[in-house]
Amino acid sequence: MRILIAEDERDLNSILTKKLTADGYSVDACFDGEEALHCLSVAEYDAVILDVMMPKADGFEVLRRLRQTGKTTPVLFLTARDSVADRVKGLDGGANDYLVKPFSFEELMARLRAMTRSPFGMADNTLAVADLTMDCAAHTVRRGGREIALSAKEYALLEYLRTREKAPLRTAGRYFAVIGIFLLGAVAGGFATHFLGAQASLVCVAALALGMALLRLE
Repeated sequence: MRILIAEDERDLNSILTKKLTADGYSVDACFDGEEALHCLSVAEYDAVILDVMMPKADGFEVLRRLRQTGKTTPVLFLTARDSVADRVKGLDGGANDYLVKPFSFEELMARLRAMTRSPFGMADNTLAVADLTMDCAAHTVRRGGREIALSAKEYALLEYLRTREKAPLRTAGRYFAVIGIFLLGAVAGGFATHFLGAQASLVCVAALALGMALLRLE
């Protein structure tokens, strides 16, 4: 999942970038409103974390111009201004959520998860297809109750595929299904076991199951 952070406090910007990256997100960071508008014009984001008080263009202006383009990218405002009038202005301007500084990183992550799951019809942080379950809060994937060990990059890829529209999901589903079938054939010939070790069969079945699950998401 790709996130844009627009925050002019460089220490806070750096901390947020590091924490989100460590949590498996792909992060772009900028420090003023003009940079934020440029990033939003050349890339697609799953969510934007936007400071209100930024130089060159404040958060309200960035949000206004983003919504003028017709984009519905979820936006979370960060601000030290906690008046009701400011919160109403931000939410009425098209923001999805509003978090007052100082804040806990755990609360920020919970709000980010809630904000990004809504467009995809998820009532909670869990996506289940057949016996494949993905916990978006814990960043874990299980099949038939058994956890599939994924690296941060592998989980980020799965998260990205989960949030794509239906046509790319079909393409991704076919891709993983073909990989799973190919590797199962390689296991039968002994080649995959040589390269993947004792868990070769599990890797193959997981790839095949993921492919079929993605195809069923249509």
